[in-house]
Amino acid sequence: MGSMPHSPRQSSRRNASRPNTINAKAEAQAAKNMPLTQGLKIDALQTSSTGWKPLSVGKSSGPSNLATPSNLMDPAMVQRKVKAALNKMTPENFDRISDQILEIAAQSKEETDGRTLRQVIQLTFEKATDEAHWASMYAKFCKKMLETMSSDIRDENIKDRQGNVVSGGALFRKYLLNRCQEEFERGWKLQLPDPKEGEDAKGGAAVLLSDEYYLAAAAKRRGLGLVQFIGELYKLGMLTERIMHECVRKLVDYSGIPDEAEVESLSKLLRTIGGNLDAAEKGKPMMDAYFQRIQSMIDLPGQLDF
Repeated sequence: MGSMPHSPRQSSRRNASRPNTINAKAEAQAAKNMPLTQGLKIDALQTSSTGWKPLSVGKSSGPSNLATPSNLMDPAMVQRKVKAALNKMTPENFDRISDQILEIAAQSKEETDGRTLRQVIQLTFEKATDEAHWASMYAKFCKKMLETMSSDIRDENIKDRQGNVVSGGALFRKYLLNRCQEEFERGWKLQLPDPKEGEDAKGGAAVLLSDEYYLAAAAKRRGLGLVQFIGELYKLGMLTERIMHECVRKLVDYSGIPDEAEVESLSKLLRTIGGNLDAAEKGKPMMDAYFQRIQSMIDLPGQLDF
């Protein structure tokens, strides 16, 4: 009697007639997953004293442990952290962010040349001159640095007239004045390239997109930001009246046709500090002399009005 289709008897005969591939596959998979160390005695791993460790291991997320004698941050790390903090700084979070940067700058207490403090000042200058609309905030940060500077921060390469190593607030002021002078004397006289005569609109657009135009425009922007920042430093008592008069005289002391960027910078500087200088005891006669010089600039053919 023939078996019915799909009956249990038929199914059992069919399975009995072929090898048991299911068990073979399971064994192969188990062999593949079986540890190579099965049956062996495994000793505990020993930590090497010279082994690599990630920077985050054993440290808190805040900057409080960054300036320890045994673990000073290298300049690249300082660069990244300070730039990131400056990018976040606003008038609303000023106290919190400025404290973070000052804690990084405090690393200079373990240095003999104040390199971390100098780097923080340089990065602050770069940010202030690139963002003139925040100049007053960055000047306020410099004021805070001066007032909170530890006397333990020193630079053995800088000494006063008595031969003593300069430290603390005096060192910060020295660094600040040097940076002001370097940036101001460097100038921003790069001329913006103009389209050549006869060039069409497409050629003129190409000039505006060129690297040369970009660099010149950036230099001009930094120059305007610099005089704005210097003016704000003066208003906070960080720079003296004598230094500000030197800056103004440098801008009005020209021969021939004055540079347009310097004329614009002079205008911005006088708008920032002109009232303060004019109100000073000896300032009014000097301001009168400056404006006579400015009038001579205006009277030159082709000059822009202030």
